[in-house]
Amino acid sequence: MRTSCPTSRLCWLAPTALILSLAACGSHHPSGPPTTIAHPATPASLNHLVFFKLKNPAEADALVTESRETLGRIPGVISLFAGRHLDAGRPSVETAYDACVYVGFADAGDYAAYLTHPEHTSLVSRWKDRFEWFKVYDIHDASFTTPPDAHGR
Repeated sequence: MRTSCPTSRLCWLAPTALILSLAACGSHHPSGPPTTIAHPATPASLNHLVFFKLKNPAEADALVTESRETLGRIPGVISLFAGRHLDAGRPSVETAYDACVYVGFADAGDYAAYLTHPEHTSLVSRWKDRFEWFKVYDIHDASFTTPPDAHGR
């Protein structure tokens, strides 16, 4: 049985308005629009990553904290993060390490100075006997553009 609508235009307008309103609500993020970066910033030209397996994994938080506090004071460090292994439940992700430290530099001169800086060498000296192993990965990104104040000097 076909039902009639008293005003045919209103019959299709009301459901259409409701659908459009719901669609607009579904795309609204409670704290504003979602942030999507089309081209994320390159953190550094030279990227130094060190993965650590500790003899006592319970010391990972201390290594992370000390690395953040110590390495961030070294001139030429333009980006830094340190953290613990994240178990995201993905079998293809390496899980054999306890902590990682990332340090970024604008150029090879800053990286060379970092390697011999007393803050770095003393951190390594304090921790080296507590490492079961460590692996270093140095990565160069030629697309990086040095910010004017990148050298921290």
